[in-house]
Amino acid sequence: MNTTARLTFAFSTVILIMVLGGLGYTLVTNTQEGKTLAAAKVNQAVRRLQADFTQIQAGNRELATHLAHDKNLLDGLANQDRGVVATAIKTACSERNFVGFVTVVDEHGKVFFSSDTPAKFGYSAREKSSGVDYVFRSGTNYIGPAAFTATGTMTISSMIPLTAGSGKLSGVVIASEPLNSEFLIGEVTKLAILPEPLPGIDLALLNGHTGSLTQATSGLLAENCPFVHDLQTEGIKALPGSPFDQISNFFGGFGKSNWTFVKSNRWWQRLNLTGVQSRANAAPELVGVLLVCSAIPEAANKFSSNLFLYGTVGALAALAALILSAWLVRSINAPLPVLMKRMTELASQKPDVSSVVDLSSDWLPLSKKIDETVLSLRATIQNLKSQLAKLTRESDEKTQQTKHTDSQFDSLNNRMSTQSRQVSELSRQINHANRQSVLLQQKLDAVLQSSAEGFLSLDQFGNVLSANAVFLYWLGVSESEIVGQHCFDLVKKPGEPNESKTASREAFTKHGGEPHSLINEFYPEGIIYNKQTEKAINVLAHLQPISGQNSTIQGYVMVLRDKSLRSEIAQLRSEIIAMLSDSIRSPLTKAESAWEALLLSTPKVVQPAVGQSLAELHEQYKNLLSVIDNLLMIHGGASSSATATRESFAVSRLAAECMEAVGEAARARKLSLDYKGVAGLPNLNSNRNAVRDILVQLLTRMISVTADSGKVRVELTVKGSNIRFSISSSGPALPESETADMFAGFIQDKHEEESYSWRLSMYATRNNVERLGGKIWAESDPERGTNIYFTLPLG
Repeated sequence: MNTTARLTFAFSTVILIMVLGGLGYTLVTNTQEGKTLAAAKVNQAVRRLQADFTQIQAGNRELATHLAHDKNLLDGLANQDRGVVATAIKTACSERNFVGFVTVVDEHGKVFFSSDTPAKFGYSAREKSSGVDYVFRSGTNYIGPAAFTATGTMTISSMIPLTAGSGKLSGVVIASEPLNSEFLIGEVTKLAILPEPLPGIDLALLNGHTGSLTQATSGLLAENCPFVHDLQTEGIKALPGSPFDQISNFFGGFGKSNWTFVKSNRWWQRLNLTGVQSRANAAPELVGVLLVCSAIPEAANKFSSNLFLYGTVGALAALAALILSAWLVRSINAPLPVLMKRMTELASQKPDVSSVVDLSSDWLPLSKKIDETVLSLRATIQNLKSQLAKLTRESDEKTQQTKHTDSQFDSLNNRMSTQSRQVSELSRQINHANRQSVLLQQKLDAVLQSSAEGFLSLDQFGNVLSANAVFLYWLGVSESEIVGQHCFDLVKKPGEPNESKTASREAFTKHGGEPHSLINEFYPEGIIYNKQTEKAINVLAHLQPISGQNSTIQGYVMVLRDKSLRSEIAQLRSEIIAMLSDSIRSPLTKAESAWEALLLSTPKVVQPAVGQSLAELHEQYKNLLSVIDNLLMIHGGASSSATATRESFAVSRLAAECMEAVGEAARARKLSLDYKGVAGLPNLNSNRNAVRDILVQLLTRMISVTADSGKVRVELTVKGSNIRFSISSSGPALPESETADMFAGFIQDKHEEESYSWRLSMYATRNNVERLGGKIWAESDPERGTNIYFTLPLG
């Protein structure tokens, strides 16, 4: 195929595509316009139908309201006289030219009288219609679609309750307009003759209970519409989607659905006739479905005229394409021989090439671009050759570096062999330390098991981790039966029965979400009920938190003392303290110090994984030492200091963070939080988390003792080498005995048992301050309120 034929084929293809596209676009546009016109006509018809329904409902309501107050009708219903009721209904209908029918339902929901033809009495209208049932249930009117007759006729009804003199519901009067073929024909005729007529509208009515097609206008039946045939055979199932879609969620009415569809070249719109809910949480009753439709104008009648127009234009365009193709081929064929000769000379690298003066101004730039491209490629090839030589030299250099690296790897292997021997020596030391740890653990277990007191080891949320033999004997169970249960499901408060009415808390659950919540829930006395017998042991309880390295609560130890053995326990206390301090804590402290020195040299001689294992074992030593310190605190009231992780931080920023943490509690009491500090405060080198817990606990306590609408202030000052924290309350002032014992903990027979939880919290706060090397005290002045001070060393 030559150039002329190709250009002609290309132009002809484009013209054909444009002609066919124009015809297709015209056909689609005409079809869409027809659908738009049909949709607008159907939508306007639906609005007029809804207006007619509203007008019919108003007339029905007026007649039903009149009859509901007609004394003759009420007397006839009360005396079971159908003649009197019929006369009253006939008179009211004649006065208003009412074309529907009136039904009277007695107090049992059964039809007493109906002016419908054929007249039927005695059947239950309440069972057939949710609207009648709604009037009986609510005692209020119902206006909307219904189907309560014995023949299942769909109606537009107004139902008004009848009340006797006492106000009791004695029946229901219903004024109805039947939805039959005469009604549909009348509406279609009305739409066609009224101002702004809407001809060509057809209606179809489906029964919502049976799902069958009950009525259709003559226009649909005459044209043998396929979709109408589907409705006659399948009923409501032939509609697109579920038959219960888009039902209105209100008591009675006509669904204002925009659900439209196209079937059998007609535009259809569905109007749901809905009643009320038959029961709670149920969909409203679907009484029926009214279909409104109009034919879509045919778009094919304009196709022939458009085809002639587009065909003529396409033929003229094809002729113009032939002429244009010939001209383009002539303009291309002339310069091609000159360009081919020049390309041959450039390819052979001829030094003198022919001149390009014979080319026109349109082709001359192309010739110059060809020259530049060929010369550029030659320069690129030369550059690639030089880069290849450079890469060869670099490859030789890397080969020499590889040989040097191999010698370094040999040296590294020798060093790894030396470190392996060092790791073997450290493993021997670790095994020895593990044996010591097991021996110390056995000694501690022996102390706990030989004690006459009950011990519970708890996690930070109060779940039981272990218990000694004394507690298990009191409870009458094995340790496996109580592990994971909450401690207060086992130790009951005084007066609490053995079988609690509330369900036990789930095992290993974060009860309350905060570790401190267990202290607030704690009660210093309790009762332990034996699971096997009726025996109950009255105990005194003590709860001691176990603090980790950063002073956060890691768990608790609960000590339970039998009240009947208090004198014997007092005599054994000194023996337990001596055993814990001399036989267990002293060797454990020496071992921990040795570990500290070992860990300092470990990173230099072992791999990181081995160093991590050593650090974890050292942490276990510290946790065991913390447990022993807390046991000493329980029995002897004294504890050794623990080393805390230190860091440098700004105390003013920490104070702002703590005030924000307790802000919600202050706002609940309508208190104002205030901060006062001096310029240039130095950073504090201490355990930041521990200082934050101390400050939050003290702020919480001061908020609880401050009167509503008062003020709590945090003040920071530097005193020598210490920084002093002051938390002040605007009042009322606390008595001197209260400030003196604020951090002493709970003292039996001196303090009220209700104060146990906050006294234990204040005691733990004092312990944390002293562990950080500081002091804490409280002062109270009737004029200035209460102040709590604590100091911490700066470095």
